[in-house]
Amino acid sequence: MAENAVQAEEFNALNTKDQLAAQAIKLYVTLYKAQQTVVLMEENIRRATRQVEDFKAMEANGLLARNDLLKGELQLSNYKVALQEANKNVN
Repeated sequence: MAENAVQAEEFNALNTKDQLAAQAIKLYVTLYKAQQTVVLMEENIRRATRQVEDFKAMEANGLLARNDLLKGELQLSNYKVALQEANKNVN
C-alpha cells in the first residue's frame, strides 16, 4: 500500500509538471498574440493618420465632405483606443 502511495505521488508530480508546462506555453502564446496585436494596431494608426491627412487636404479643396473626414478621424481614434487596450494586455 505504501508503494502504491509513493507511485501515486510520483504520477501526481509528473502531472503537475505537465500542467505547469502547458500553462507556460499557453501564457507565451497569449503574450505573442498580444504583442502582434500591438504591431497591427500601430500599423493601422500609421495608415489611418495618413488617410486623415489626405482627407483634410481633400476637404480643404472641396473634394470631400466633412462627414467623411470625421469618419476617418473617428476610425483613427478607435485604433488608438485599441492600441492602449493591446498594450494593457501585453503588460
